[in-house]
Amino acid sequence: MKIINDEAMILAAGYGKRMLPLTSHTPKPLVKVNNKSLLEHTLDKLQNSGVKKIVINTHHIHSKILKFIKSLDRKIDIIYEDEILETGGGILNAIKAGKVGQNKLPFFVINGDSYWIEKQPVIVSLSNYWDPKKMDILLLLKKKEDLYGYEGFGDFAFQRKSNYFGNINNNNSDNNLVYTGVQLLNPEIFKNIKKKIFSLKEIFKKTMEKDKLYGLIDNNQWFHVGTMKTLHEINFKKK
Repeated sequence: MKIINDEAMILAAGYGKRMLPLTSHTPKPLVKVNNKSLLEHTLDKLQNSGVKKIVINTHHIHSKILKFIKSLDRKIDIIYEDEILETGGGILNAIKAGKVGQNKLPFFVINGDSYWIEKQPVIVSLSNYWDPKKMDILLLLKKKEDLYGYEGFGDFAFQRKSNYFGNINNNNSDNNLVYTGVQLLNPEIFKNIKKKIFSLKEIFKKTMEKDKLYGLIDNNQWFHVGTMKTLHEINFKKK
């Protein structure tokens, strides 16, 4: 099993407002699915795939995430943000702090509330499809009808007809693909950004304009942990 880099960042600073009141006292990455927190599920998958260097950004109820990480027998860096920098700003802050991206290789970024049942390692899949000549970002996607608990309108569509991989855009009325929250990205795309607080959506848009935003549909079973209702359903869903 070969991966392109052994670095990953987990985005865990958000408020998780859609899951209030639970997230008023528990950061969303520590919400439990099948008796284990979302964060621990992700950490286990990263470790099993050979990712050794992990950084997590935090803000909301930082102390509980810090306590949880200290309880683990793993070396994990924590970056506390005294203000929410949003997804893009959080990554740029970690790069500037020297926590990721210093080897100039693309690294993995995972939303702290992503959850999937892994049969084929997503880290390996992204590594296998990465092409530095063609892409700056490779997003892991799921067809919206195949993402359990998802009720949105979709995020992207392939530019050309494809069943699983290719350039993507979000200018198509037929946005049938949903971003899972897992991606592989080139740290150089943050090089000339002067802003401190910004969303990854801005980066996606710029990368798309350069025709360097790609997507890969994953075959694993994915769940959208978006509301208390879907959390309850997932915890009682038979596999």
